[in-house]
Amino acid sequence: MKLSRKNNKVKRYRKTKKQFGGNSPLVERIAKINKYTSVEHPLSKFIKKKLVDKYLLVINSGNNNMINFDNIYVNCFIEKMLEILRFSFDREKEHHISLGNYSEGYEYSTSNIIYNLQNSKYITVILTDLELVPISFLYIEMLSDHYDKMWTVCSDKNRRGEGNSSIVVDNAIKEHKKSKRNGLLLEIYNDDVIGRKDNDPLQEHIVKHFLNQGFKVKNRNELKEYTRNNLLSQKEETKVMVMDF
Repeated sequence: MKLSRKNNKVKRYRKTKKQFGGNSPLVERIAKINKYTSVEHPLSKFIKKKLVDKYLLVINSGNNNMINFDNIYVNCFIEKMLEILRFSFDREKEHHISLGNYSEGYEYSTSNIIYNLQNSKYITVILTDLELVPISFLYIEMLSDHYDKMWTVCSDKNRRGEGNSSIVVDNAIKEHKKSKRNGLLLEIYNDDVIGRKDNDPLQEHIVKHFLNQGFKVKNRNELKEYTRNNLLSQKEETKVMVMDF
């Protein structure tokens, strides 16, 4: 008996952007993706560990070639990271515009995040919920001569007060210590330099947060010339903190 080849074919469906929620809020779009599909999330391969009701993802030069930037899951993930970045670092952005480092009207875009994810000198540490929706993230830039630099520690504004930035920083430090490198450095702008308001996290509170993580305030004159020359400001516009391993 001859079987019809037509009847044996598996019908495959391609979901449209409209089916995945179009321009609706990111969390709703991700929920719709999970509802319509049961495939494994393409970023699940980057999960380093499970932390009770959260996941820690680590992306670096050893695995960033596995990211498919055309995938709709990945696009939604990066858009959520962008949403967190824009809210958390708006004042820093406006400061750089005023200095002429960014053009007038400049906005962070997904290309900023994609560039760092693809950059072999960067480690991206991301905290997500169990649906792999980003909650908090940071970057570590690998520098050759002295301290590696921790950048862009930021969290979802709707989940502040949960200690998420502490979780991502603490675990990033634990992972980085395994690399046997020199240590970490970060900078925090002075409040008056970027115009922080009373309802913003003030420098005093941010410094206290990192002191609790094991960082120490460092006099910039004690740094190597290479490190000093690569600070955000050559003036006293930032507070420098370091962690020696």
